[in-house]
Amino acid sequence: MSENPILSPINSQIINNHRIELEERIKMLQCLTAKEKYLFFESNYPKLMNHIQLSHIASFLGIRLETLSRIRKNLLLDK
Repeated sequence: MSENPILSPINSQIINNHRIELEERIKMLQCLTAKEKYLFFESNYPKLMNHIQLSHIASFLGIRLETLSRIRKNLLLDK
C-alpha cells in the first residue's frame, strides 16, 4: 500500500465488503431457525444450490445434514 497509494481506497472497499458479509453470516447463525438459515442461503446463494454437496451446505449453515434434508423435504411438500 505504501508503494501504490492509489490502491488504498480499493483495499478499504474490499475489506469493508468482507466485514459486512461476515457480520450477516454471524447474525444468521445466531438468530435464525434452521429453516430460516436454509431460506437465507437459498436466497443469497442461488447459483450454489446445485453445485455444492448438501453436507457442505449444512456445515455452512451450522445445522445437521438430517435437519437440512427434513427442511428441504418439507419445503417441497409445501409447494
